[in-house]
Amino acid sequence: MKGPIHISNESNQKVKASFGIVMRG
Repeated sequence: MKGPIHISNESNQKVKASFGIVMRG
């Protein structure tokens, strides 16, 4: 369970970072 959750969390962080870059332009 911890495995998938960890991967999902990492993906979420990467997506948030990408969105932040896009929003900042």
